[in-house]
Amino acid sequence: MRLDVYSVAYEEANSELLDIRKRFEQLRRRKECLELVIATLSPILASEQVTGRVGEPIRSVPQPIEEPVVYTFNQVAAPLPDVHETGGDPFQRRVRSALKEHRGLQTAV
Repeated sequence: MRLDVYSVAYEEANSELLDIRKRFEQLRRRKECLELVIATLSPILASEQVTGRVGEPIRSVPQPIEEPVVYTFNQVAAPLPDVHETGGDPFQRRVRSALKEHRGLQTAV
């Protein structure tokens, strides 16, 4: 009985191996055909890349070069508050705005 199991497994494995070899040969032939087509078309495609289309020259539009933006300290989007606004306390401005919002919420209710 054991020999039957092994022989069946061997036959299945051998069959799968034959299928794999057959598929490999098909893919190898296809690869060779594609390489031949690429080798044949590469001079034609290279000339089309230079001209754009067959017989038509490429018209390139120059792209503008963007210069980097340089900001000075006074041009920063959110400058630091002046000392007279906060009295030297960096958190005072946040506290005042939070109190204003809180008072506005109390009057709205």
